[in-house]
Amino acid sequence: MANYSKNLAERLLNRGPNIGYCAICRTYGSLTKDHVPPKGCGNINDSVISHVYDSSPERPQKRVLSQGGSHFRTICGHCNNTLLGTEYDPALTEVVRDIEMYFQRASDSRLVLPRTQLFEYQPNRFLRSVLGHLLAANAVKDVVANDHAIPLDDALREYVLDPSKCLPEEVCVYYWFYPHRRRVAMKHSVMGFFGGNGASIYGHVFKFFPFGFWIVWDEQGDRSRQFGLRSLDDSSQFISATSRLPVDLSPLRSPNFPEAPPPDGMWATTDYLASQAMDRASAHS
Repeated sequence: MANYSKNLAERLLNRGPNIGYCAICRTYGSLTKDHVPPKGCGNINDSVISHVYDSSPERPQKRVLSQGGSHFRTICGHCNNTLLGTEYDPALTEVVRDIEMYFQRASDSRLVLPRTQLFEYQPNRFLRSVLGHLLAANAVKDVVANDHAIPLDDALREYVLDPSKCLPEEVCVYYWFYPHRRRVAMKHSVMGFFGGNGASIYGHVFKFFPFGFWIVWDEQGDRSRQFGLRSLDDSSQFISATSRLPVDLSPLRSPNFPEAPPPDGMWATTDYLASQAMDRASAHS
């Protein structure tokens, strides 16, 4: 019976309670299912959710079928439908669509792709959409209690909820081109370094086609610079400001970056805060 209960809890981990504390605004009330990433990013097919790392006899994993895309019941209706769905998500999904169309045109014309391509976007809305859905991911245990503060998540919530705020100085959002359909969300993970005198990189990882994001909190030192990543920031205080987003199409990074660390590094994460999702057809092919 104990094993059955444990497996049942694992199976329901992505679904969340009907009532709890919203993972974004922390209001207590009814919770809704948030697609992570949003539907407009291609997250619409039945999906299989599992742990990021392979199972083993010592730590077996149970896959979860999520109908209609990967989603988590962790945010309230206002944050889901109004804040993200209406205010922020269109800025993200428009860029995703533009990149998909760009590759389609390039494929049809057999053009040689440049190393870097620029795409028009709204940085403030784009970034808030990414961070809002990241807050919702793997947050089932966070919505049942509101008795502890996490500086990184608290800073992200304030930024997402207040359109006049600038990105906190302690937060750096790195991004790269990610041409893979495997969707990954890893919260509160740490990259450490052998012989690094305690140097580490702490934050969240969020990956879905065509972007990988690494949200780093209050990094001491410059270990992250070795990866040569571009960073996002809100270049204007105006929520609807526009800019051009450079996307480096080459060289490609490993699909397992950064959770597969460099030879001198290590990666630490918590099981229930690390998940991956694949469309059901792809996961079983």
